Amino acid sequence: MTQAQSGGLSCHGRVSITRVLLPLGSDEGVLVFVIPVTALGDCARLLSSQFERLGVFRLEHAECVRFKQIVVFGKRKKSYGRGDPMAR
Repeated sequence: MTQAQSGGLSCHGRVSITRVLLPLGSDEGVLVFVIPVTALGDCARLLSSQFERLGVFRLEHAECVRFKQIVVFGKRKKSYGRGDPMAR
């Protein structure tokens, strides 16, 4: 699925951040993003370019532990503070 088809951004093809989480035209918003811990490295640059006050927490529910999931919280940066989400 391409970026245009998914309506969002991709962290090196492993995880897609959809418009629901990352509205491209919005200057405000909160990110609540549940991903496998192994995907965090792929998404770190994208997330830090678009969000501030990032926090990463381990989930302790049995299914989340089984799939090694974490939750990432963040506050959307103002448009003048955001970098290019496609820059690598």
